[in-house]
Amino acid sequence: MSYIFRVIDLEAKEEWKIDIDKRGNSIGNAVNLGDEINTSSDEVSPFFHQQSSTLFFSSNGHASMGGLDIFKSEYNQDYETYGLAINMGAPINSSKDDAYMVWDELFKTGFLSSDRKSCESGHCYNIYQVENAPIKISIEGFVYDVETTEPIPEATVVFKDIRSSFEPFNITTDSTGFYSTELSQNAEVFMKAKKKGYFADAASVDTRSITESKTLTQDFFLSLIPKGEVEIPDIEYDYDDAKLRPQSKEILDKLVDFLNLNDNLTIEILSHSDSRGDDDYNLKLSNRRAASVVNYLVAHGINKDRLTSEGKGETEPLDDCSKYEDCGNTGKDDCDCHQKNRRTAFKTTSEDYEGTFRNN
Repeated sequence: MSYIFRVIDLEAKEEWKIDIDKRGNSIGNAVNLGDEINTSSDEVSPFFHQQSSTLFFSSNGHASMGGLDIFKSEYNQDYETYGLAINMGAPINSSKDDAYMVWDELFKTGFLSSDRKSCESGHCYNIYQVENAPIKISIEGFVYDVETTEPIPEATVVFKDIRSSFEPFNITTDSTGFYSTELSQNAEVFMKAKKKGYFADAASVDTRSITESKTLTQDFFLSLIPKGEVEIPDIEYDYDDAKLRPQSKEILDKLVDFLNLNDNLTIEILSHSDSRGDDDYNLKLSNRRAASVVNYLVAHGINKDRLTSEGKGETEPLDDCSKYEDCGNTGKDDCDCHQKNRRTAFKTTSEDYEGTFRNN
């Protein structure tokens, strides 16, 4: 993180920054905040609001209402630059000196110091409290069919805060596939759109850094659940072996995430062998391969009640390998065709499993 401070020289007071470690020790050299912040006049009392990435400071060099005025500038973390300095206006600023603006975490209550009130000595700084206008955060969007791009009416959108600051709730899209709702500040929200006959889609929204009223947009795209098999790509086995290869486990980790999201589904794991070897042996081998996938999914948190397995042996090949010269019909001679037939897939068997939406 960076620490912002004021440097005083013979010409003017300026705002600078320097990186600090977790113990507050400075790292590297100080950097001037540049022309968007500093002028040839005075810039004082910097306060960086971490949640909104906004710098508040006072200046008599930018266009002001008189004396020192309080300005704000948003920090762009991607480009590491500060935006245009914006005068906070009345009633925060006055024709006198206004400085030392600070805000609470949620940008609801602020404090500043000002000598706007007359006193005998001529300059008496008093502390003033500022209450921000209510902050309203809303989110809206559409749920679409990913293939047809047509909106999906009566789809369900589930909202859940991972820190449990509010109870999970659902809303339903209207006849045009549209939804909208309000969100609270300081929340990390996982969202899931679902509809009978479709695989779910998910998104996340973080409102912790939002400190002004804003409308967010989030669309969802759902895929129809196919009636047949869905191939699990790159689930590969060695010849005459049911042990999962390391790269296959990486693919299955994604299937675990998919099943956690689609927690209403039960599926059947289907494993196929190539055409080499004895038919009965291939059937038993494919059964062991399907079981190895189920065991991996269960070991990674998927309820066994949601899973069944079946070995198909060599009964449903995707391609006839005998037509390829490089494919042997017996022995250990392997080829792309045999590998394609030696596959694993899943088939949805029910959409009615009563699961609990997980966001991990």
